[in-house]
Amino acid sequence: MDGPGDGSTRVAVAALNRLGSAIWHAILRDARLLWARIPETAADFAARTLKEYLALKPYLDRYDRDLFRQAATGSLR
Repeated sequence: MDGPGDGSTRVAVAALNRLGSAIWHAILRDARLLWARIPETAADFAARTLKEYLALKPYLDRYDRDLFRQAATGSLR
């Protein structure tokens, strides 16, 4: 069992093609690529993900604003 102070590092592996661009963006933002068979493919994936995420971000922001407003007024649906 790994945990704080035992010298271990957590590693997660995910099939990225089954996830959405918001999740891809979070992974690229927070994770570190350890290995890529074709580095250009990894760079292309990162660029495409950022482009898709930035196109989607205004809708995500609006959803968050509406959700928080509904939560604050007690009218969550």
